[in-house]
Amino acid sequence: MSNTSTIHIKTDFDCIVYDYGQELGTTKADTYFNIELRKGEHELTFVFTGDDSISKTMNYVVEDVDCDYRLIIEIAEAICDKAKEQYDSGNYSTSFTLFSLAAAKGYARAQNRLGVHYKFGRGVEEDPQKAVEWYTKAAEQGDAKAQCNLGVCYEHGMGVEKDLAKAVKWYTKAADQGDIRAQNNLGVCYVYGTGIEKNTAKAVEWYTKAAEQGYARAQCNLGICYEHGTGVERDLAKAVEWYTKAAELGYSSAQNNLGVCYEHGTGVERDLAKAMEWYAKAAEQGYAKAQCNLGTCYYNGTGIEKDPFKAVGWFTKAAENGNVTAQYNLGYCYEYGEGTEKCFNKAFEWFTKSAEQGFANAQYGLGFCYYNGYGTEKDQTKAADWFARAAEQGNAMAQYNLGVCYENGYGVEKNLRKALELYEKANIQGCEEGIKRINTTLLSKSKAQIHKKHNYFNDWDYGRETWDAMTDGMYGDYPGSVDDYSFLGY
Repeated sequence: MSNTSTIHIKTDFDCIVYDYGQELGTTKADTYFNIELRKGEHELTFVFTGDDSISKTMNYVVEDVDCDYRLIIEIAEAICDKAKEQYDSGNYSTSFTLFSLAAAKGYARAQNRLGVHYKFGRGVEEDPQKAVEWYTKAAEQGDAKAQCNLGVCYEHGMGVEKDLAKAVKWYTKAADQGDIRAQNNLGVCYVYGTGIEKNTAKAVEWYTKAAEQGYARAQCNLGICYEHGTGVERDLAKAVEWYTKAAELGYSSAQNNLGVCYEHGTGVERDLAKAMEWYAKAAEQGYAKAQCNLGTCYYNGTGIEKDPFKAVGWFTKAAENGNVTAQYNLGYCYEYGEGTEKCFNKAFEWFTKSAEQGFANAQYGLGFCYYNGYGTEKDQTKAADWFARAAEQGNAMAQYNLGVCYENGYGVEKNLRKALELYEKANIQGCEEGIKRINTTLLSKSKAQIHKKHNYFNDWDYGRETWDAMTDGMYGDYPGSVDDYSFLGY
């Protein structure tokens, strides 16, 4: 059944809105709109489809041309509202159709939302360039959300050549209009000097604007600034305050950070049970750092009964999400069979993933696997290489083991002086094996070398001075005569 009626209106704009609202309210079905603009006349077509199979066409002939723009805006706004309902319920094809109709008439809000559809491929094939095209149309009309979205595209080079200065330009335009995402993004740019001169005080200023409007991400960023004294005087209590606001809004990063504060008593009284609670909230949202932290709590029995099996479960989730610490922890559990069956192959696999991302503990673990042939063939050269990478980052056990390699020529050219240096570095960090190596095996080996039978070098003064020069006086008095110092790397 169909029904068509034409209503002539002069300036009674309220009448248009009322009739429109009545018609919109009579259907429970999806609504599609077609708007044609001609001289002094709008043809507005409502097509209602649903269980009642009703379709209606209404032609509004506007005799007062001053009403034209207001009518289009009112209709476009209604289209966008309906389109957003469809989008939020997952009906992307319908929302794309509705937004397209309004966007074609130049309505900025619809143009921005059309850009979102193209960016994420919702209801249409993904097309970052078309997304930028629609964002630009809306941004140039002053739409703050589109300006922010366009800034994101320029910042990350999505659908357009990367241009950090343009990203800052669009973020600034949107931020000045009060767009909270843009204010936060602009703050990030000021923190890192992205497309603009670094200015942490300005970053705090923009974070604060967005945070005070309830934007969780900005609240978390502001908490980080207060925790570390970035652009503002350090204030741990305020850090906790902002983390709490963001955490209560469900922001996973803030929930994890708040958990860390409770675990270590940073800006708040230490409370391991609360730390666990916040880690769990973030972990259940898939936040990898929190999953790793929760696994560590179960592993160590921090704030909860020790449970290595649950620890491995959370380490696995975090590791699969790319968390390097969890990847190392999982490798360690597989190496020693803690919370899971011992498996050198899996230990080697997870150590490799973490080590290749630069995590020092994993680099040491990987070196250990190559040294002993755990999960892979023995390879002293690769072992020494991974020990060296970890040692450069200050890993004490890697320094010690690399020293062993230099002492014995495992995978590297023998060099006792380097071995001495590495043992000493390990010892300074509390690795007792380093000083033991110096005081027993190494020192004995040095004395044996020095006591060789070339009498013409049996000069105590010369020997003592050379020994002191080579060892910086760290390893006791000169033990005897000297004949060959090549073993010390000279």
